[in-house]
Formats: sequence, structure tokens, C-alpha cells
Amino acid sequence: MPDNRFLSPRLGQSRKVSALTDFEARVWSHGYLLCSDDYGVMLYSAAIIRGFNRRLAHATDELVVAALAKIVEVGLLLDFEHQEERYLCDPMWQNYQMVRWPRQTVCPCPPAEILLKCSGETLQLFRSKHGEFPKNFRSTSEKLNTRQGGRAQANANANAEAKGGSEGGAFTRFWAAYPKKVGKDRAAEEWRRKGCEAQTDIILAALDLQSGYLLRDGGKYIPNPATWLHQGRWKDDPPTIKIGAERSRLNDAWVDRKAGDHAL
Repeated sequence: MPDNRFLSPRLGQSRKVSALTDFEARVWSHGYLLCSDDYGVMLYSAAIIRGFNRRLAHATDELVVAALAKIVEVGLLLDFEHQEERYLCDPMWQNYQMVRWPRQTVCPCPPAEILLKCSGETLQLFRSKHGEFPKNFRSTSEKLNTRQGGRAQANANANAEAKGGSEGGAFTRFWAAYPKKVGKDRAAEEWRRKGCEAQTDIILAALDLQSGYLLRDGGKYIPNPATWLHQGRWKDDPPTIKIGAERSRLNDAWVDRKAGDHAL
């Protein structure tokens, strides 16, 4: 594993992180995050986590396994099986770790159904560096672009959803989640123009992580939704902080907003 791993202060305001108990948060930050390989993959093993970190050594395997299950349940991690073994991975891994030269790993590449849920940056890390990346894999956006007439139809569908044709449409989900409700028609046009429908899960995940930052100072700095989409703000590189062995109390930053911008 690398010498340093990184966390964004914005995670302290994430609904997913807030759903964890203190122990579950430590299993995630001081267990999984430090035990996984340079691709964010590790064996689903309580023994590995307990053996790696003395702060978790006192816990039973049952407690650690239950914590991992909760972390998967809230969506911070994904789990998959390979050759009768169970593994964990982070769909947003590369957005925060920004690994340039991943070291050789014994962990497998996630299967296609898991890769489809990963961010573009994480997917590219697997595609360009992992020796087991499936050769015939195509992302959702790639399939749309290669399908005859697919782009025109996708734009037409997105435009219909933006105008309210589908209550469960992708743009409707984005509009419901975005904290500032102004300029809906302009935002719908940007959603269609940027081809956001194929990236809906990634955009919503990024918006969830940014929610605390956007709502700072009473929300007076929240950009209009059309501006946020036009500038591709879901791709923003979040500010990062190093995890030092001497700073192991991650929960302090989550419960104290004033400490949110300090290294954990």
C-alpha cells in the first residue's frame, strides 16, 4: 500500500459517512482505507483489518464484519466475489487517492457490473493499469456512443425527462438533490448538452459529498444548478488531507465543523 492515503474534509458532511457509528467509521478509515491496494481493492476480511491496525485489534471478527456490511450498505464501498472469495472496493477511489503509478497487486479487478458503478477516474485507473481489466468492457457512455442513432435518442429522452415527462427521470433526481432551485429550464438544457444522464450516479455521489461545502455560510455561495453542470463541477478534485499515524481520531473532524478543514 502507499505511504499516504487521503480523505476529503467534505466527507465529514456526507450523509453516507454520517450514517456510520464511530467504530464503523474507524473500520472504514483506519481499516479498509489503509489495508486496500493501490486500486482500492482488498479481501473482505476482518482478520486483515484487525491485524493491521492495533486500534481495531481488540474488536471481534463479528463486530468488524458487521461494520463492513454497514459501510457497504450506505454505499461507501462495493463488494464483489472472485473465485469464491469476497472483496471490497471504493467506486470513488481515484477521485481522492489520485494514484499515478499503482503497485502490483494480488487482488483481482472488479467485474463489469461493479466497474459500471465506478467514477470515470476510478474506471480509467483500472482500465489503464490493472492487468486483469476485462478486454471487452465498455462503459455505459461508450455503448451509447457506438449504438447507431443512440446519441440522438439519448438526447431526446433526456430532453423529455427535463421537461417533466418522467417523474423518475435522471434529471428529476438531480433537481431534487441540488440545494438551489433556480433556472430549471437552463439546468435541464445543460444536463442534456453535457450528456449527464449516462453519469447520473457519479454526479449524484459527487453532489452528496459536496453538500456540506455547498451549504457553508448559509448556502450563499451555492452556484446556480446550470452553472454547476456547465462547469462540470462534479469532477472537482476535492481538497485532501493526509492520514498520519499520530492523528487517528477521524470522528473529531466529523462532529466539529470548525475542524473540518484541518488534517485528520
